[in-house]
This record gives sequence, structure tokens and C-alpha cells, in this order.
Amino acid sequence: MNTANENNKPISIAIAEDDALHLSIIERLLLVQNDFTIINKSANGADLIQRLEEAPLPPDICLLDISMPIMTGYEALPIIKKRWPSVKVLVLSAYSKDYSIIRLLKDGASGFLSKQNLSELRKAILTIYENDYYYSKQAGEDIFYQVKNGKISVPDISDKEMALLRYMCSADSYEDIAAKMYISRRTVEIHRDNLFKKFNVNSRPGLIMFALQNEIIALE
Repeated sequence: MNTANENNKPISIAIAEDDALHLSIIERLLLVQNDFTIINKSANGADLIQRLEEAPLPPDICLLDISMPIMTGYEALPIIKKRWPSVKVLVLSAYSKDYSIIRLLKDGASGFLSKQNLSELRKAILTIYENDYYYSKQAGEDIFYQVKNGKISVPDISDKEMALLRYMCSADSYEDIAAKMYISRRTVEIHRDNLFKKFNVNSRPGLIMFALQNEIIALE
């Protein structure tokens, strides 16, 4: 398998990963040969996007963790695909939830890989580079097809709802959250109830558990 681009240069990689251990493992796997070069490393989505904006050229492939502070992979992915559509994104996750996989594929991910299967990382990157997509055990060809053709989908989360989710993971009361978001308590309750309906839960603890298990938010 040819691992060089048309200019005979290593495949350039940008990494967004906030866990130092996983980052170290990823680096060791990628740098064992000279076919990859890591052009930047970030601890959250916001930092990654800033580094991409400052770079003279975008990377060939971005490795994107889902659960990161400040800006998650969910939030960063659509921004990356809109501003740098040529960048292919391989999502890394500690979990393999249907919600996560479907939403990320819908937003333009080229592959989804569990962190428990990092031994497949090099293969996944090379496959995406040459063939655009990597079909893994978690996200096979069938689910790619269904997402691409609109046969399955998941609810979107608005910016206000995302902000509310983060505040709800704290000890803040609804009155405190309303003050911090500069909205009324009633508006907080409306956003909360919308989230309850979207994710089929009926309590604040249930909503928090769903958000954490699907890596929609990260504890900071």
C-alpha cells in the first residue's frame, strides 16, 4: 500500500486528543515508520481549529477525539468539514454508541475507530487516505450507506442546548443556570424539555448520563 502522496511526502496528520496516555500511544503508532508526519497536536477542538487556521496548509487527515473540554469532537467536526472540506477526519472514541457513530458520520467523518482498537489506527488512516472511508467493526459499510442516504439519523443539538447540558453537569440550580445563560428559568426548562424528548429521558440525571455515555459533553 502506497503511503506517500503525489509529491512523495509523508501523509500529514493533525491530532486532537486531550488524554496524554492515548496521545502518546497514537504518536508511537504513527511514528514507527516515516510514512506519517504529525503537523500539530491539540487538546481540544477549539485549539485544533485555531492551529488549522494558522497553518500554511491543512493536514491530509485529522484524528479527532470526541470527548474533549472546551470544544468536543461533535462541535469541531462540522466546522472542520465546512472550512477545510478536503481534510478527512477519523474519529476516535472511548465508546461505540449508535448515537455517536450516526451523528459523526452524518457530519462528515470518514471513519470511526474505538480507542480499544488503536492497533488498527495505521490501517484506518491509510485506508481513508486512499479510499476516502474506513469501515470498522463499529461503523461498517452498511451504516455509512444508511446515513448517507438519510435512512437513519439522530437529533441535532443547538448551541443553547449544548451550553445547557454543560451547566446541568454542575451543582447549579436552574435559577443559577438561567442567570449564567442570561435567559429566564422558563427558557431553561423549555431547552431541558426539548432535550428530554430528543434523547428519550425524563430526568436531569438521566440526561446527564446519556450525554456522558455518548461523549456529547466532557467533564472538565
